[in-house]
Amino acid sequence: MAATRVAAEESSRLLREAVAGARGAGHSWDTLGRLLGVSKQAAQQRFATPTRPAPEDAAGERERVLLSPVTAFDEMPLLAERGRRGWHVVDYGTLYHLLEASDTQWEHHRQPWSPGARGRLEAEGWTLVKTMTFPWGYYKRPLGLPPEA
Repeated sequence: MAATRVAAEESSRLLREAVAGARGAGHSWDTLGRLLGVSKQAAQQRFATPTRPAPEDAAGERERVLLSPVTAFDEMPLLAERGRRGWHVVDYGTLYHLLEASDTQWEHHRQPWSPGARGRLEAEGWTLVKTMTFPWGYYKRPLGLPPEA
């Protein structure tokens, strides 16, 4: 099972690199979608690299970083490590999480969709990162501890 997981991650990485190379060579999302057997919108949603918003220090916004690529297999340990250093998720999508700096440690939780989970988690102090929760949603809560160095 572990070897299959590694093979799947490597195949995913190679496919992302091939798509990035094809886009760099000028191929359209429509062409890539046809080759992948999906619509151009599906190809773009899956493989487009999200952009990092420009820092707006004058407006008092916090620094943001993009954590990518991440998969369901490695994202939670990475979020736990970043959370201890004061980073929390503000957005996410296929293969990425957008993190924002803060002055406290954070805890992150991935919850498979279920009708009663949101109310229970919010009662425990968790905040839903964004409303899309299928097949799972991401929650966060501050720990009230200074970030680790």
